[in-house]
Amino acid sequence: LDIANAAPLVGTHSVMVLNGAWATLDNGGYAISITGGLETQMHTVSRCSISNGVYLETADGCHIQNCVITGEDQPGVTIDVVEGAFNTTVEDSVIVCRQEAIRVLRGSQVLIKNNQIEQRPSVNTSVGAAHISIVPAEAGYASQRCTIEGNNFGGGSNLDTCIYVASGLSGVEDLLLNRNTFNAGSSTYDIRIADTGVRATRIEPTNNVRGSRSGVTVAG
Repeated sequence: LDIANAAPLVGTHSVMVLNGAWATLDNGGYAISITGGLETQMHTVSRCSISNGVYLETADGCHIQNCVITGEDQPGVTIDVVEGAFNTTVEDSVIVCRQEAIRVLRGSQVLIKNNQIEQRPSVNTSVGAAHISIVPAEAGYASQRCTIEGNNFGGGSNLDTCIYVASGLSGVEDLLLNRNTFNAGSSTYDIRIADTGVRATRIEPTNNVRGSRSGVTVAG
């Protein structure tokens, strides 16, 4: 499914993709691609079965919710919204993908909440280094006030990190990590803050772990 502008400045707004099954066999493509930059916003993908991911290159207010997302070739959700775009959400979904569950390349006030995020090592060994990554890919506008909250991180056979954050080309500011549950030990670190360009991160004591580990492991 490809949702894009038909011509410059026409715009697409408030499209709802509901109760569908979407997949792609193209190794370079996504099952759902929504593009158009500043001229496309306020879309919702809900209660869908998706194989090979969702790509967002939009403006404000797009939501992925109540979906089951799997696949071998793409991240579950790639958030590559325009500079200054706010309020993108991924919530209440099950995401089992080899190439990371959620990858944030651009965007502020991204909310990642109440998802079941895991791998099935017997079926598809993880290729990505993390379940969730925030690494800004464009200079000039930092990723600000994102929240990763209430997610459960399951197993992964070769994951280094569950949550990986790096300043990339523009920096990350005021990230909140709250009420997440990390797996019993398949990761080297639960949370990895890669460099000093990631500022004002709040890791709340409400994050916890499963199994016999004593607490959340953080690398900085």
